[in-house]
Amino acid sequence: ALSDYKAMLERVNTALKSSVLIAMPASVGVFVLAGPILRLLFKVDEFAQTTTDILRIGAITVLFFSVSTLSVGLLQGLGHVGVPVRSALKAIAIKVAFNFLVFYAFNLNLYGAAYANIVFSAASAYFNLSAVVRLTRVKLPYVELFGRPAVASVLMGGMAFLTYLVADIFLPNGTLGNAVATLLAILVAMVVYFVLI
Repeated sequence: ALSDYKAMLERVNTALKSSVLIAMPASVGVFVLAGPILRLLFKVDEFAQTTTDILRIGAITVLFFSVSTLSVGLLQGLGHVGVPVRSALKAIAIKVAFNFLVFYAFNLNLYGAAYANIVFSAASAYFNLSAVVRLTRVKLPYVELFGRPAVASVLMGGMAFLTYLVADIFLPNGTLGNAVATLLAILVAMVVYFVLI
């Protein structure tokens, strides 16, 4: 509204960086600690491995949905309220086509639904972020935006996994031991990620 192009570019960059800095480690953390987190929150049953696998697959959508949601906010703030609707319709069309593929061609059942969510969230993020770049002509520093948080998140995930494995060896089996090991792994992950970033 003020035609302050420089401020707009700075805010778009800052908003995207902030979103990715939080969503990337969250996605990796849920992926790495899916089993322990599920055991922390729910009673373990005979479907534990299936639910763990599905949560791991679904963890990938955390980053995509975060970027997509933020991009929608940016587009609406810029006055382009119709663009996110068109992006959502295109992403839904892709997801419907993918659903037919995973459910009927490959018969993947619940796994297929999880994979379809990845496709939908990735398509939605791509269409919305592309629109932000096109409409603002912002030059995003993709390496800094995604590369550095990705490297830090992977290293953080490795440390979280190792911390959980070591703590699980020394702590008693059962709900309390898993809870302490999981929370300790999350704490170590937070410290490691903060230091790396």
